[in-house]
Amino acid sequence: MAYEFGRTLLVVNPAAHSGAADEYGTRAEALLRARVPELDVVRTTGSEHARSIGAGAADAGYATVLVLGGDGVIHHVVEGLLRVPAPVRPILGVIPVGSGNDYSRTVNIPVGVADAVNALLSGEARALDVVRVNDEHYLETLSFGLDAAIAIGTVERRKRTGETGLKLYFMTGVDEIIHRMYSYTYHATLE
Repeated sequence: MAYEFGRTLLVVNPAAHSGAADEYGTRAEALLRARVPELDVVRTTGSEHARSIGAGAADAGYATVLVLGGDGVIHHVVEGLLRVPAPVRPILGVIPVGSGNDYSRTVNIPVGVADAVNALLSGEARALDVVRVNDEHYLETLSFGLDAAIAIGTVERRKRTGETGLKLYFMTGVDEIIHRMYSYTYHATLE
């Protein structure tokens, strides 16, 4: 039996996929309106806005929050949602339109607006693990060291050069290894 959405908020990150996500948001809204009677749409203006949307979703009466964008906006909205007590926390759905879509691939959400919307409309809610580190939550990836340096470097390099895709990640990785390879000590405790 498919999940009943109830009052639903579609959170669109218009900056995702190099700015193409605004159009994807319009497409997703049209597909959802046919099957989700109580749908509102909001476009994010930044990471703090995305966090506040997630944190305020339950108080605004939403049963479901759908996030259209990449891993970054998903992380920020979830960070806000996880500030809401579990019994009243809205259910999360994802429509992946980012450049990497690591989270969506990990949990088998199809990439592409129509396929993702169809999967959401025919799917069932399920619980997933969340990691908390230093009072911040992570759904799928917590990176440190070289992986994190490459992730940060890709953001800076994309702004500077306009590169995208595999070339962006490869060139950033090479640059990090050659010019900024440092060693750090860390301490981890698993509870």
